[in-house]
Amino acid sequence: MRSPQHVSAATPPIAGAGQELHNFPTNQWWVAALREEVQPGRLLERRLLGKSVVLYRTTEGKAVALENRCPHRAAPLSLGTVVGDRVMCGYHGFQYGPDGRCAHIPTQSAIPSSAVVRSFPVRELGPLVWVWTGAPELAQHSEPPCPQWLLDDATWALIGEAMPLKANYMSLKENVLDLTHFGYVHASTFKITDWVNPPEVEVTDSSVKFIQRFENSVCPVMYLELSGLGPERRVNRYSWGVSLSPAIHEACMEMTVLETAPGERAEYRSRFAHITTPASSRETHYWWFTGNDYGQNNAQGQETLKELIRVAFREDKVMLECIQAAADADPDYLNYREVSVAADRPGLQARRILMRLVEQEKAQPGT
Repeated sequence: MRSPQHVSAATPPIAGAGQELHNFPTNQWWVAALREEVQPGRLLERRLLGKSVVLYRTTEGKAVALENRCPHRAAPLSLGTVVGDRVMCGYHGFQYGPDGRCAHIPTQSAIPSSAVVRSFPVRELGPLVWVWTGAPELAQHSEPPCPQWLLDDATWALIGEAMPLKANYMSLKENVLDLTHFGYVHASTFKITDWVNPPEVEVTDSSVKFIQRFENSVCPVMYLELSGLGPERRVNRYSWGVSLSPAIHEACMEMTVLETAPGERAEYRSRFAHITTPASSRETHYWWFTGNDYGQNNAQGQETLKELIRVAFREDKVMLECIQAAADADPDYLNYREVSVAADRPGLQARRILMRLVEQEKAQPGT
């Protein structure tokens, strides 16, 4: 394994006092909302990558995303209403269709060609509404990196929720790429204390993956009730996590029970999705989902698991927001030397991929 200095990144993952760190590429699919949040007849405002966007549904139920600014007098369209397939500005009644073009002005029949708002490509997959924030013509050559299990609720029992974060999105991505923090941040919740060795790491041009194996270990507390296994049962655990894109991280946990009685289940699979969309350089829309293939008929166990994850992720939230707040308050933040160790390699590689994407966009004309 290469030493950490060979994969170091020149830029820290968050901005310091008085600094802006726009470390988010635009030519990407980002999650704008949960499907259930975009309701017929209602307008939903969401800030994505520093820009305000308004989402709504047409009469046929198709999700639409427009720039949240009327070009007439800059009123937020989210203060207006849905009229059929259009958004009507609440200031002077201008109406805009799903393509962003003005279709009606109450005071005149002639419509200026410049009366257009930006329309964003949208995809709905499973519980998620994805928006392409970059050059529209590039969207047709790309699909959102949505894990298949999020679309298959017949096999996977899904739970999840939103958890807004007042920190740069990359700090959370690095958090889920280095699970050695489990034994400290989550000592009283997850109680997983055997993440003590650097993982195997696999890197491609667009993704980074860690792999960790735990032989003859105990079943994690978080899965005891849902699986029905007792705390004394020994299992082999296989865990991996992969940064699929700047927008989403997928993780897996698979357990094989070492000694089983005839007819007893031996294999248990769980999946996680960490979805991060920057609202700004210091605020993140974060949604998490987890699925398992053994708890479909255990509603109480699912609710217990959800509450445990909710409490544990609040522990992450406190840590990451405190780090961001400390950086914001310290004018010397960017002058400090950042120390990295072997377990940081997945996060450092994710930084390098991200930096390359941002630099490539800077080099493109018109960006």
